[in-house]
Formats: sequence, C-alpha cells, structure tokens
Amino acid sequence: MSCQCHDGYLLKEDGKICERIDPCTVKNGGCSQICHFKNDALSCHCHEGFLLKEDGKTCKRVDPCTIKNGGCSQICHFRNDVVSCQCEDGFILKEDG
Repeated sequence: MSCQCHDGYLLKEDGKICERIDPCTVKNGGCSQICHFKNDALSCHCHEGFLLKEDGKTCKRVDPCTIKNGGCSQICHFRNDVVSCQCEDGFILKEDG
C-alpha cells in the first residue's frame, strides 16, 4: 500500500504524512523578486525602488523622478537606471549633482 498526496504536498520519508510544499522554493513561486508563503497563502513583493504590477507577480522599476523629483532641485532625468539632475537656463549645477 502506498499513499499519494494532493497537488502542492509531498509525501514525507515515513510514507504516511503529506507535507505542504513551500511554493517559493520552486521557481520563486512565480514571483519576479521576493516570494513569501505564510498560512497557505503566497504573496509576491518587490525590492525598494520597484512596484508590484497588476499581475501580482512582476515588479517594475519606479521612476525616481516621480518621487520628490529624484532629489533634484530643478530637472530630473532617469535613463538606464541612473538619475541625473539638470538646471534650468541661467542656473549652474552644484558639485553634489
């Protein structure tokens, strides 16, 4: 006689007990960055500077220029994951950028 487990469970070595598989251990649970599995619920999260897209699994980079103008006092540019500040005509950029 052999036991079988439902999907999402794995039969332990004793052959009698089914143990819940942490879905985060398989392809990161489908999350693009951070996977959490607690109380039988999987949730995806993003690193700082990223937001979770509507699909609930994929993270997208936040344009830092949309938050406090990226730390720039006048004009903010965000290209290739780099923030650069620029001055309006008649102003000079300080050494701190």
